[in-house]
Amino acid sequence: MPKQISIEPHLSVEKLEKRSRQSKEPVKRTHYQIIWLIAGMVTQRREVQEILFQGDRQILKHPGFIRS
Repeated sequence: MPKQISIEPHLSVEKLEKRSRQSKEPVKRTHYQIIWLIAGMVTQRREVQEILFQGDRQILKHPGFIRS
């Protein structure tokens, strides 16, 4: 089973992107790019979850919602 990794929020997604683009060392640039891409996906996933959560709350408040 693959290991789960976590990204500590030391740098913003924008700073990771900047470091990835500015790095002169190929290995370091690749490391920053991988972390930047993963961090971007995590950020997007959190935003989508928040939007869906807010949408669910709106559905529950709708007068036509049938509660069981």
